[in-house]
Amino acid sequence: QQLAKSHPQVEVRYSVCDLTQVAEIRALLSEVQASGALRGVVHAAGGLDDSPIVKMEPRHFEDVVGPKSMAAYRLDRELADVPLDFFVAFSSAAAVLGSPGQGNYCAANAQLDGLARQRAKESRPYLSIAWGAWSGDGLARGSRLTESRLIDTIAPQVGRELIKHLLGETGHVLVFPTALAALAQFYPSHSGLGLFREVAGAAIVSTRGGLGLAIPGLGAPGGRVGVLAVE
Repeated sequence: QQLAKSHPQVEVRYSVCDLTQVAEIRALLSEVQASGALRGVVHAAGGLDDSPIVKMEPRHFEDVVGPKSMAAYRLDRELADVPLDFFVAFSSAAAVLGSPGQGNYCAANAQLDGLARQRAKESRPYLSIAWGAWSGDGLARGSRLTESRLIDTIAPQVGRELIKHLLGETGHVLVFPTALAALAQFYPSHSGLGLFREVAGAAIVSTRGGLGLAIPGLGAPGGRVGVLAVE
């Protein structure tokens, strides 16, 4: 509704589709392509079903992996012959940094990140954005990390601006508006990991083609967010 109001020239359509089902994906793509060429995909599905890893059952993975990574791989397969301008998947920093009780969620997002490497080998556009926590009604609402303010959150309007900046990128990037060293207070065992040693104490990360983007209103020092290219 907001998109339709702010961009009246844009036609907004809503369709209900189970992206884990190939038949439903094909029906949706036929409907979309009947009205014009499909130029891009933003896959932003996500859900949680937390449990200690020793107590996880198959359903914990099915409910989380299905709509996120399984759907992405099936979209990738069905769009193999479609010349897209962009394919953006919303991953999570949890796949890079880990998150207790969310082994299924970490795995699902790691699979999205893995798809970036596969599509890169095939010279097809794909960007997996491993987002830090968003503010508002996002999945991180009420989490220990955000409630304790050990990490900053990404306001929705800031996230939208970041997407504009990143849309032309390909590969796998981590967007995290907090010095990674701050996480050592919460995950002391992480301090020895290579990623933490490399960027500990840096609120702005810019390595191997990574970007340092100045976005007004962001909680990080200087209103900047670190965007780390992950290989």
